[in-house]
Amino acid sequence: MIRNYITTAIRNLLKHKGYSLVNVIGLTLGLAGCILMLLYIRYETSYDDYNLKQDRMYRIEGSIFFGGTENKTGTTPSAWGPVLLADYPSIENLTRLRPLSEQQLVQLENRSVRGKASFFADSTLFDVFTVPLARGTPATALTRPHTVVLSESIANACFGETDPTGSPITLDLGKGNTLPLTVSGVVYDLPENSHVHFDFLISYVTLESLGWGEPANMQDQGLNYTVYTYLLLREGYSALELDEQLPDFIERYLGDRLRAFGAEANPYLRPVGEIHLYTYDLMQGGGTGDIRTVYVAFLLATFILVLACANFVNLTTARSMSRASEVGMRKVLGGTRAQAMLQYMGESVLLTLFALGLSIVLLQALLPSINNLFNQNIILEFTTDTMLMLAGVVLLVGMLAGTYPAFVISSFLPTAVLRGSSISGTTGAIFRRILIVFQFTVSVVLIIGTWTISDQLDYIMSEDLGFEQGGVVIIDLPERGYEVFRNNSLRHPEILTMGRSSTIFGEAFSIGGVKLEGAPDNQLTPFQRFSADYEFSDVLGLELVEGRFYAREKSTDADACLINETAVRVLGLQDPVGTELLGPDKLDKEWVRCEVIGVVRDFNVESLRQGIHPMRIALAQYGGQYGSIVVKIDSGNEANALRILRDQWNHVYPDLPEPEFALLEDKVAGLYVDDHILRTVFTAGSTVSILIACLGLLGLSAFMVQRRIREIGVRKVMGATVGQVVVLLYREFTLYVLIAWVVGIPLIYYMADVWLRDFAYRIEPNPLTFIFAGIVVMLVTWFTVGFQTVKAAETNPVEVLRG
Repeated sequence: MIRNYITTAIRNLLKHKGYSLVNVIGLTLGLAGCILMLLYIRYETSYDDYNLKQDRMYRIEGSIFFGGTENKTGTTPSAWGPVLLADYPSIENLTRLRPLSEQQLVQLENRSVRGKASFFADSTLFDVFTVPLARGTPATALTRPHTVVLSESIANACFGETDPTGSPITLDLGKGNTLPLTVSGVVYDLPENSHVHFDFLISYVTLESLGWGEPANMQDQGLNYTVYTYLLLREGYSALELDEQLPDFIERYLGDRLRAFGAEANPYLRPVGEIHLYTYDLMQGGGTGDIRTVYVAFLLATFILVLACANFVNLTTARSMSRASEVGMRKVLGGTRAQAMLQYMGESVLLTLFALGLSIVLLQALLPSINNLFNQNIILEFTTDTMLMLAGVVLLVGMLAGTYPAFVISSFLPTAVLRGSSISGTTGAIFRRILIVFQFTVSVVLIIGTWTISDQLDYIMSEDLGFEQGGVVIIDLPERGYEVFRNNSLRHPEILTMGRSSTIFGEAFSIGGVKLEGAPDNQLTPFQRFSADYEFSDVLGLELVEGRFYAREKSTDADACLINETAVRVLGLQDPVGTELLGPDKLDKEWVRCEVIGVVRDFNVESLRQGIHPMRIALAQYGGQYGSIVVKIDSGNEANALRILRDQWNHVYPDLPEPEFALLEDKVAGLYVDDHILRTVFTAGSTVSILIACLGLLGLSAFMVQRRIREIGVRKVMGATVGQVVVLLYREFTLYVLIAWVVGIPLIYYMADVWLRDFAYRIEPNPLTFIFAGIVVMLVTWFTVGFQTVKAAETNPVEVLRG
């Protein structure tokens, strides 16, 4: 019997090649789009799954309130970790990671190699994270000062296949300092879907010999947020209970000091598995993903799949009359309704399986380009999980697309069918119209969503940030030779000016409290702060509102500072130049003074999701406080300017690797990577949805025209023109588009407004965008059904009526 069903199904599919082809293409596009979104979702939600104890791993994060401002961060003071471990028995173990550099230069005997991030790490790291060692012993690898564990990649780059254990290396810290170390182990490279990556893990006890505030204590460093603190809960203990105990911990050790500064600290536990997707709003330690993009991808996967199924249902039920006699004969010969339903659902599953094969071929061909576009590593491997996912999709599509048509077709009464009586009703037609309106609504929503995201991104990328980002090159600052490199480079007209900075725009800025002379200690105002040299303002084109910039001939500038317009407004200064500002030093033991010598026009250093904060710019007290060289080049001669910089670098630093140039424009654009991904997802989703809808319209319009061909013939005999007939056939589809437009507008307006609320600088939803989306869907609809409509309208009515 099953063989008979399969044979009949194949025969029917081949008999109606045109409809079968439309269904196959529609299902292929729908399945490919849905599977791609599901693969993306699976990849994004699989971050840190390599940790075998992930269900018990947490990172301590928190928000800090002072001066009326909330700052969220993924870091904690280093002193918290040991105290938490000692005070709370629910914590089985704890480890800290203190970031050193995002790109690390390592010096060997006769050459230098550039690697990825470096961290100081507690010896307990291997007890918390699942980071197996390729060489060395986990228990001792990070217990001794001045030892380092290398990643397998950097170990191979530095030492090849030789065992590096015991070998000396020197890290160039990039700020005028070096750090001699001995290799104590090699770890296997972490997977790409890890929220943290590193090439160098330096023993945390090394910090004690460097005098960098370790070992820390709650009295002196209890508010100096510098480390990522990860803890491992004991089995059977609740993270919620520990979360509820953290306010008591803060009050017990830091309550008096926080109140003295008018501040408030609210730490909480973040499951490690959530860091990648749920921490995009953190000032430090934020993840590179965004759960909102995952939600959008899931909605798109659902919409695309439902659209493909809706096409199948529409075309199958529309063609049900042609299969009525087959159903009637089967029932007369003893077939049951259940058998008829089984047969037609089997056809649906068979067609879906065929479309699945095509969609897999399509995905395998497109995935390399998609990964480049999204900067992802999405792969389609036929693992058990993947096979289960594909099987689930096939069954879901088969059931969604096949159940209703099978129910409709199997309900035909054999006596009515064999007598030739009409068996069509209004229910099926209404259902088809609902599905058509749904398809159009999805298309309208996605087009408006794509357009709104593009408008917002275009707006923020063209917004005046208050500084010149074009033609600015960023280079990591070496420990020596800057003045020689600068002077040699500036001899060339392609190099306009050069300066130094401790922080680059687009990266996290440190926050410090500032007060005016005579103000209470608990009335601190949070200020962003960084160090810059004399030429920095020229490189960035900062605009002076009042006072002056730094001058080399002014020795008193060492104790001076620049502030922005927002700082003047927040502090309520009438005559800011000459005002003395006070702020606590890093250990919060004494007040550091600086005199305001100038006010610069407000400029944005972060994503335009945030507003402009009060800012203080100071001269570095020593060269090591600078981390980057910023160079203004002739942007019209960029290639030649970069060549000159590279040549001068190799001349001044022959022992260092080739410089890695970064453009400030790229840094700024990098703040909106997730938004660009979201735009691409919306664009792809709207394109696929429109293609699927067009395929459905093509098949459905052909059927509807065929059903009304005699009516068209009669109207033409009665004197109707081709244009009148075309308008008649267009009218129904035009009504569907208008209904979809009315339904879709409030939905996408609300969704767009919610997304735009995340930006301090935003556009308002443009009414023209809503009109444009309706016009696009209308034109696409007219074009899709136009071929069938015009062809029917031009048909000779005599031949139609004679047939």
